[in-house]
Amino acid sequence: MSKYIDLTKSTYFPIQAISEEESADLTALKNKGWSFTNIYHLIELRNLYLALIETSFDGDIKKFSIYCSENVPYVENKWNYRKVEEYINALRNYGILLEFNRIKLDFFKRKPYNSALDSDDVDALKEIYYSYFRFKEIHTWFIELGQIQRKKQIEQLSRAKLATDSNVLYSFSHKARFTDAFISELENKTPIYFISDEISINRVLMRFWDVYVKWGKTLGVLEKFSLEHLDIGLLSKRSLNCSYHTRQGTPEYTLYDYIAKNYGKKKVYLPELVFKIALNERFSVEFIKNFIINEYIENRSLFNIDSTSEIFIKVNKITDTESILFPIYRGVYISHIIIIQ
Repeated sequence: MSKYIDLTKSTYFPIQAISEEESADLTALKNKGWSFTNIYHLIELRNLYLALIETSFDGDIKKFSIYCSENVPYVENKWNYRKVEEYINALRNYGILLEFNRIKLDFFKRKPYNSALDSDDVDALKEIYYSYFRFKEIHTWFIELGQIQRKKQIEQLSRAKLATDSNVLYSFSHKARFTDAFISELENKTPIYFISDEISINRVLMRFWDVYVKWGKTLGVLEKFSLEHLDIGLLSKRSLNCSYHTRQGTPEYTLYDYIAKNYGKKKVYLPELVFKIALNERFSVEFIKNFIINEYIENRSLFNIDSTSEIFIKVNKITDTESILFPIYRGVYISHIIIIQ
């Protein structure tokens, strides 16, 4: 499925972060200040919340940071004043730590520090993901990238609308080392929507995209993968990533019928098949891969499979926010499926 997109004649449209002044009526606390929070480790966020409850936090961050450094486990980097302050700012932005240091009780249920996130934790974190306005700001990009009334779109956005009306986004690094450009179609001259690094708040927005993706992937509501193994990229030799909000459901077809209808050939490259189903159905990549393998197991008389080397797949470093399009069967990556009848 080799395809290289020529964007040299594309029109550029800016994506501008909502300013702190403009966002005043979108924040959980009024006159709070900085509204971006770059929290990557969700277990640490829960740890800190539980520590706030345990110590009856009174607003003294210095005293509380000492308590955390001595008593609260961490995932990466020890607790210190600056880190504790960042997490407390996040909890204020999320509407969990309220005015006068009142804490929203029972947001996370009590459990051992550093325990794995369970379904209750995931539900609580999804509440943040779909309500925190900086996350909602990026949610709206999946509805419409163009010049819109962004604040109005944020205010009107619902989780249901995001599930039914959201589109696929393709992202890449254009002028910055962070993701700063997006397109909605894999076509030559398609418009490019970019985040200009000439404005300081936009540089923060670029970094926040990675936070957004990490949360979405961890919570199982956002998909992201590289198009490298589909040999899809840009003529400028920049790589492309595909992202979309996942939907629940089950295929209304068999794998055999789907291949026969859409390919008209007997041997199909599995990353291409996974990608096609993902674009059509918006199922998670893991769900699609499991569907393919289960169909193979239950219909061995119809299919054969070819394996491939892990060395071939992991040419470049794969981050924990990227899905791999190759299914695994009996511990081996599978590259092709072949119809034998």
